[in-house]
Amino acid sequence: MIISEIRESGELLILIQKSLKTELTQDEKQKINKQIKDIIKSIPALTIFMIPGGSILLPLILKILPHDLVYPSSFKNKKNNNL
Repeated sequence: MIISEIRESGELLILIQKSLKTELTQDEKQKINKQIKDIIKSIPALTIFMIPGGSILLPLILKILPHDLVYPSSFKNKKNNNL
């Protein structure tokens, strides 16, 4: 799960560099949008983790909130396969 997220983030950097030189295809633009959404989803979790007691609070919040709201897409796909 984490490895696939790192791989996707690497692809994001490559696509952003490519976009500076040439026009991206629609598929490439969709990949960038998906990755940026995944990055934005992780910001609240990191913020909660940094506050005092956040390491206790974060797992509770992850159980309460819907999975598609919290987890990046690579984690979601793996989680659905395990169910």
